Parts: sequence; C-alpha cells; structure tokens
Amino acid sequence: MAQEIEADYVVLDDLLARRKAHYLAVDVIGTVGLLLLLEKRKLLSAEQTWQKMQQLLPGNTVCI
Repeated sequence: MAQEIEADYVVLDDLLARRKAHYLAVDVIGTVGLLLLLEKRKLLSAEQTWQKMQQLLPGNTVCI
C-alpha cells in the first residue's frame, strides 16, 4: 500500500516488519523518529515530543 500511494514513510517499530519494508524498498520511520520529525516540522513542541516519548515507555518513566 505504501508503494501504491507513494508514501514518504511507513511507520513501523517491529523489526521483522521493518526488514520486510526495507526488502521492498519502502522507507521506514519508527515512532520516535516520527515524533522527532513532527517536532522538526514545528507540528509538535519539544515539550509535547518529550511527553509523548515518555508515554511510550512501560510505567511512563525515563531512564537515561
């Protein structure tokens, strides 16, 4: 489908799905990459991006 609609990216986090997409020459972006892209394009603020990244983690805690 991504090829049919000439999508810029397919959002995939699953490794097996990412490999298949690469095999099919489809550009892949993960959830974190998408959030950063939205921030770069000024569609999300840095604070919104950080909050959404925290929501991705189990227990909503960040360990750096």
